[in-house]
Amino acid sequence: MPKNDSEIRNLVTQVVENEGLFLWGLEWTSDHGRRILRIYIDSPEGVTLDSCVMISKLLSTRLDVEDIIQSAYSLEVSSPGLERPLFLPEHFRKFSGKKIRFKLVKPLEGNRRNYTGIITSVTDDDFDIDVDGKITTFNFKNLANASLIFEG
Repeated sequence: MPKNDSEIRNLVTQVVENEGLFLWGLEWTSDHGRRILRIYIDSPEGVTLDSCVMISKLLSTRLDVEDIIQSAYSLEVSSPGLERPLFLPEHFRKFSGKKIRFKLVKPLEGNRRNYTGIITSVTDDDFDIDVDGKITTFNFKNLANASLIFEG
């Protein structure tokens, strides 16, 4: 387990920004019992495969030297892509008026946890979504994950 997620985020942000990119987000996930630290990087010009490889090498070295992650894990670095995950209120604000899919930690409306809708407004604590013509407010603390739906 990581010693401190903010310590990891600070180190990742520093490495990414030193290369003229910015950290879109990071998440811990798992695949068949294997822990994965997934880093999403971006820039106004977009991200190339070469950028991802470079950041992956730099981060791998720094994370090993700093030794802030005590358990075994795999590191993945990628662009957030067209159907990018949304992590922060700023991400929701940036895509206000766009369609997203998201999952809640605790269900609402009986046992419903999965939603799709249009972002209508965002505060630091909550976001409003037009779900099937009905505006519903959701709290960021109850958000498990969210991602943009690309509508070419």
